[in-house]
Amino acid sequence: MPENQTRNLLVKKDWFYIIISWSVLMLGFIGILYYAPGYLRQLRSQDPAQYRMSGLQYFKEKKYDQAIENLRLGLELAPENSDMNFLLGRALDEKKDFPKAEKYLKKAIELQPDNIGYINALSWHYTQSTQWEQAEQLWLGQLKKEPGNMAYLSQLASIYEKMKLPGKAISMYQKVYTTDPRSMEAIQGLAKNYTLVHKNDKALEFWLKIVASHPEDSNAWYNLGRLWEEKKNLKKAEDAFKQALLLDDENYYYNLSMARLYFRTGNPSGMLQAEKYLAQSTTASPNQFEPYYMLGLMHRDVKKNYPMAVILFKAALKNKVDVYGYRDLGAVYEKLNQPQEALKAYKKVLEIDPGFPVKDRISRLSKSS
Repeated sequence: MPENQTRNLLVKKDWFYIIISWSVLMLGFIGILYYAPGYLRQLRSQDPAQYRMSGLQYFKEKKYDQAIENLRLGLELAPENSDMNFLLGRALDEKKDFPKAEKYLKKAIELQPDNIGYINALSWHYTQSTQWEQAEQLWLGQLKKEPGNMAYLSQLASIYEKMKLPGKAISMYQKVYTTDPRSMEAIQGLAKNYTLVHKNDKALEFWLKIVASHPEDSNAWYNLGRLWEEKKNLKKAEDAFKQALLLDDENYYYNLSMARLYFRTGNPSGMLQAEKYLAQSTTASPNQFEPYYMLGLMHRDVKKNYPMAVILFKAALKNKVDVYGYRDLGAVYEKLNQPQEALKAYKKVLEIDPGFPVKDRISRLSKSS
């Protein structure tokens, strides 16, 4: 046989073997794809407890995707396992997959209706997904079973607080307080909610109980100060604010409240004290409008320092666009005999509120210019 024909025949044989080899490999690969899942399933653990342990560990480590995967595998083997349903619901809650989470949490409670941990988890789920009415009904259902249970009453009170229903929250906390007058949770709840409904005498009663047992509670002293101020008892308000500031002298609201108290006196010593606390307010929270604005008023009306008043009003307006800020800035510019700057400020007022009473000022300045 000629050499060329021999070479061609060998090449054809090589291609034949290559094609056959590739065909065998492809068939093997297809077989793996077809049979592997079943084979891998056989290799998986058949012990649901192992998946529960792995799922719980991943949940503790906040590796929620891995927790969900393991718990789902465990539930394939033991769908009636209440603990795995509970854990899977919690993991799905953390992933904000609320509809699926609810399904598994309800299943856990169906399997163990009296498990308070599961009930708490479903309540937490309802609050996270802003299903307030469902959370309310959940605890009302529990109270039907155990009417005097203080933990359930407190949970329901907390739900009413989130629903912005202070009257109902007071009703629940009052039941707890009647049963246990030492319950600090009930005392704090009553103090806060009586304040919200402006029942100041009742609110004072409970805020006073809080500072008596927890004198280190700066927020309680602050709320006492606000209530005494509303009742026009300025000396007691001052004393309460001072206690709050002794405990936390960098708190913006404590400093501002004390500054307002002194500012309203209008006397020189009070204004001097107000200036001190307003300066501390600007340090505590530099991005607020009110302290700069009040300092501007002080420099304009008391100190007659008009250039400083301009600086302070501008600092206030940098933090918040406000009609009163621009109106008072315009008035200062008039004091400084800068009518064009005053005109700009008054026009800015009308941009914010077209009905604000500055049109006469604009008309007067426009005519004079």
